[in-house]
Amino acid sequence: MLVLDAHHRAEVDRLVEQEEQASFGEECEDATGTIREQQQQIVELENALATESAKNAELQQLSRRFHQMARKLSTM
Repeated sequence: MLVLDAHHRAEVDRLVEQEEQASFGEECEDATGTIREQQQQIVELENALATESAKNAELQQLSRRFHQMARKLSTM
């Protein structure tokens, strides 16, 4: 009877261990998915920042040209 109980206990322990490992694996997959989504968002934000920075540089250049022309016209 004790051998059967010990065997049963070992089986229960094995099943609990399997369940814990499966649960941990699911948590890791969820975390990995979240990290991938965040990395994609970072890439998209970096691209948007680069686009806006280029637009800003172009607008600054146009502003300088405008002010140069305004100064020239005001001296005429």
